[in-house]
Amino acid sequence: MNIERQKQLYIEQATRTAIIGFDESSENDREARLRFWQSLTSNDRMMAMTEIVRRVHIAGGGDEADLKVNRSIAKFVKR
Repeated sequence: MNIERQKQLYIEQATRTAIIGFDESSENDREARLRFWQSLTSNDRMMAMTEIVRRVHIAGGGDEADLKVNRSIAKFVKR
């Protein structure tokens, strides 16, 4: 599976999880997702999170035009 397809699958899964409120996947799946997200650059993570927020907002009945950027986030830091 190529990286773009894997990213899209994780975005779709994160969107479903945010809408439903829980994730029933196995511990191995969570570890694989964690490794994947940690392997991305901070810019790629920010772009993916922006897409997740957009999809969750639209899936919840929101209008894409209502989304606004909060510029107070400087960067994500790996622990």
